[in-house]
Amino acid sequence: MLPRCTTWINSSYLKTNPTMKNIILVAALATSFAASAPTSGGFTALSFNVAGLPQILQGNEVPGDKTANSKLIGSYFAKYGYDLIHVQEDFNYHASIYETDNHPARSATSGGVPFGSGLNTLSNYNWINYQRVKWNTCSDASGSDCLTPKGFTFMRWNPSEGVFIDVYNLHADAG
Repeated sequence: MLPRCTTWINSSYLKTNPTMKNIILVAALATSFAASAPTSGGFTALSFNVAGLPQILQGNEVPGDKTANSKLIGSYFAKYGYDLIHVQEDFNYHASIYETDNHPARSATSGGVPFGSGLNTLSNYNWINYQRVKWNTCSDASGSDCLTPKGFTFMRWNPSEGVFIDVYNLHADAG
């Protein structure tokens, strides 16, 4: 419901001055929308490189099997319950992470090496306008940047009714 305008404005003045009528309407709409949106709040977020390249390309010098370690990562995501998690290098062990994670909103994988970007999102809240954007060129600064289509993801994250936050996930250089 729109808020009522006060009576100090003469209705005949509004009929002869349509600009003032539009200003009042815009102000009334802005007031009604602002009153319904939350004015404060908080959320937790994590950005995490899961080192999901195939074992043959990257051993990571970490004890354990990459599949088992990826399942462990997913279980920690579930345990700590961050509201928003952006992951990088989520290539070949994506399913293992999702198997043990419980976030209700998850991006679909864009594929393993060399097809996918390795950028994915897990969230306690929905989003709109999820996009994967590929760079036009790769720098190959480390000698392995061109193995996968680098770029970024963009989404409008919706952590609360009427609240949208523009969020990006980026993995610029593999070296």
